[in-house]
Amino acid sequence: MADDKQQGSPSEEEVDDAVADATSDTVKIPDEDESKPANVEGSEAKLP
Repeated sequence: MADDKQQGSPSEEEVDDAVADATSDTVKIPDEDESKPANVEGSEAKLP
């Protein structure tokens, strides 16, 4: 869907949507992944 429209001439809405989509995916994956190790590392680093 987005590919079809973007091939022609992406409107601001299309770009915004694509950016929001990419940002959402990119942010959610590392956020959940790094959240656990970051918290564990942070807690361990603060203890000693």
